[in-house]
Amino acid sequence: VHWVSIGNMIKLLYDKATGFVVCGGTDTMAHMIAAMRFMFPNVGKPIVATGAQVPMVELGDDGTNNLYFAITAAASDLSGPFLMFGDKLMDGMRVHKVQDRRRNAFTCPTQYTLGHYDSELRIYPHAPRRNPIITAARLVYRPHFREGVKVVKISPATPSESILYDASDPSCSAMLLITFGAGNVRDEDVVAEVPSHVDCLWQLYQRRYPVVLGSPMMDGVVDSHYEAGTKAVSREEGKGNAISARSTTGPLLEVKCMVAMAEAWDDEKEAIDYDKFRASMERDHVGELT
Repeated sequence: VHWVSIGNMIKLLYDKATGFVVCGGTDTMAHMIAAMRFMFPNVGKPIVATGAQVPMVELGDDGTNNLYFAITAAASDLSGPFLMFGDKLMDGMRVHKVQDRRRNAFTCPTQYTLGHYDSELRIYPHAPRRNPIITAARLVYRPHFREGVKVVKISPATPSESILYDASDPSCSAMLLITFGAGNVRDEDVVAEVPSHVDCLWQLYQRRYPVVLGSPMMDGVVDSHYEAGTKAVSREEGKGNAISARSTTGPLLEVKCMVAMAEAWDDEKEAIDYDKFRASMERDHVGELT
């Protein structure tokens, strides 16, 4: 993964640089900056991602301003991964791409906007500040990710049994199921003798195939007060036994699944260890569950 190459460079230059700017394509930028948080959980300097909707070589570009603002942020009193895009400084763990062409391509829940740029960079009081105690010798570096997570979205147009077919993909060993509503999956048969979503989740659990339930909303929480949603993540016999992503959503959740996959992979068996994967997904690694 290119993320590891970026991480290696940051680790190598950590004591020599005031901060770091990482430029990249916007389609996977939210994933990349979330990965920086997992790689450097105790980083004491800013790692600022940015990019452009219009390249610098074209008239009316936004790349020039974005790069200038990102450099300003990387030299300021901040620590952690951030995205500087348009005029907003955002928590790198909570960003979502929402526009394909317009300049404000990324957004995040209001509480994760940490500053903005007008005539100067204005950092909000709740933004994390530098920690000079963290040097290269004390910097924690965990460049461990693994592919193999099938991302599936539940839709009213999709039969519940399709979950079972998605789980048969030989290149994937776990599933991230993005559910409509507040993690509410169907627990009743629409057609006689056709299994519900919860039935399918139970079948996959019996096969020790891990399924993570995530919300499509930026501020979504999967743990549902609806009966069906409760059944989906219940660990009782015959219930869904799915793994709740809780408040972790979007690219951050997908990256966390890759981290959990790396932690749970058994090289000798060339298979995933279900219990280790579940334990990793239920653990708060870098504040993603808060």
